[in-house]
Amino acid sequence: MLPGLVALELVLARTEKVAMCLPLISAYPSGLEVDLVTMASAASRDLDPYLFAPHRLALRRRTASESPPEDMLRFGVQFADGSKATNASGRLPDPARDPAPSPPVMHAEGGGGGTGGWRQRFWIWPLPPAGPLTFVVEWAAAGIPLTRHEIDAKLIRDAAQRAQVIFSTEDLPELSPSQAQPRLG
Repeated sequence: MLPGLVALELVLARTEKVAMCLPLISAYPSGLEVDLVTMASAASRDLDPYLFAPHRLALRRRTASESPPEDMLRFGVQFADGSKATNASGRLPDPARDPAPSPPVMHAEGGGGGTGGWRQRFWIWPLPPAGPLTFVVEWAAAGIPLTRHEIDAKLIRDAAQRAQVIFSTEDLPELSPSQAQPRLG
């Protein structure tokens, strides 16, 4: 499916050390993907917002009940109904144990970076309800306090209506259970 796009070009937070931006949202009928872009000045390139560096990956391996590391960048959304999801809320729900998790659900889909620039993609399920959609960031290690930005969820809901099916499920190859990766939504 080709998503409907929302070009935000939104700077969520900026200091002399770093900037965190949401340049684009990809909207689908079942949810949205956001790209969180983090940039650091030359003097701050030792920062690692998502703990991607090999010696820091162990800090990311935790159970859902453990607190995230203090120096990790925190990112989240709040829907108009008050429900929230963050990158610090633990692991992706297991469909076998929780076939109907409480929305919204957010999980990291991929990312990387280094030398002052990082990009992390997040899947958020489901589409937000009508009203304000709030993006929240906080990164104590970079001096970013809790910062909130609202947009109208109508932008995303309208973009989801523009998404286009390229191949129907009948056109796609069948995957074995070991190849299939669960995706909410």
